Amino acid sequence: MDCYEFKSQLSEFCEDELSVPARKRFILHRDECPECADLLTEFQSALRAIHSLPRLSTADDFNQRLRERIDQEVSVTFWQRLQNFISGSALPRYVVATAFVLVGLMVGMRYLGLEGPAPQSVQPPVESPELNVQQPMNQQELLDQVSTMTADSLDTNQVLQPRNPRSYEAQIQYVKSRQ
Repeated sequence: MDCYEFKSQLSEFCEDELSVPARKRFILHRDECPECADLLTEFQSALRAIHSLPRLSTADDFNQRLRERIDQEVSVTFWQRLQNFISGSALPRYVVATAFVLVGLMVGMRYLGLEGPAPQSVQPPVESPELNVQQPMNQQELLDQVSTMTADSLDTNQVLQPRNPRSYEAQIQYVKSRQ
């Protein structure tokens, strides 16, 4: 048994709920581990202190009144809870009323679409032309490119160069022609 298992079985040991083999292992660990022995002593003294407290008795109708109170709390609506909060809060009523009016106005304006001046229409930024636009290939060019690939070209870290790279000027001319 380790210390973790010992600690998890403290209550069962003190209440005599452990099986005989588990109790023997528990006692063996207690005898071998001074920290767990101290923990067991402290736990047992705390239990004795709790059991020595005087028993308190409740009124005969305590359980019935408690259930009724729980039922009352469960049946309270949102508006009743809000009203209880407002009436019990330290805020002056006019502050709370002003806050409700402002929230109502904001919701009403949004609902009616009166949110203020409409934002100016913003043109989307013009995207910069890409210079490395790939030209469409016919079926034969695609087959030629695949047939020239080697096993090493399947490595994901290797960058394949195009067969017919275009010059910088040709790329610019192509982009301009597309605009």
